[in-house]
Amino acid sequence: MAEEDGPFKIDRVGPGFAVNSFSVIGTSAKKIIGFRVAPHRLYAIVGAGRELSIRAEQSATPFADLTFKDLPSILGLLKEKFGFGWGFTTILHFLTDLGLACKTDIHLVRTVSALGIWAGEKDQLNIREAIEVNQIVNTLAQKIYRDVTPPRFRELDKNLMDISRRLFKKPSR
Repeated sequence: MAEEDGPFKIDRVGPGFAVNSFSVIGTSAKKIIGFRVAPHRLYAIVGAGRELSIRAEQSATPFADLTFKDLPSILGLLKEKFGFGWGFTTILHFLTDLGLACKTDIHLVRTVSALGIWAGEKDQLNIREAIEVNQIVNTLAQKIYRDVTPPRFRELDKNLMDISRRLFKKPSR
């Protein structure tokens, strides 16, 4: 996929996120860019794909080892392994799909604040606050389910987001 003369190659050739900071070579890569995928996003996807490929060669369950690590360790590990374009927010989104964390988006944060289980008031969290909210949601999951599994944790995350959407939706005009 990422061979010099293959159908797909993307390299970071400059600083930042600008289009000209990336070299996109090959018909497949250019087709993807043609679907209005920003080169920096494609580059980030390829970085995560490389890590998935490495892990898939080692295990049929490539990310199962993460279930035994604490969230700060997972965030650091995946940021290093996935590379450019992966910050703690995007990694939390990825972990949410695995049922290992909740993405601390505006909806979830508003709900845990309204429930009085988190004292924060802002919608954009730093990494420390995001980890704190995840710990709070995990504690809530343990109280609700006793045995917290990834599907149950993901279900709770979705329910907390839905509560916000229903409680805080903008009035119709």
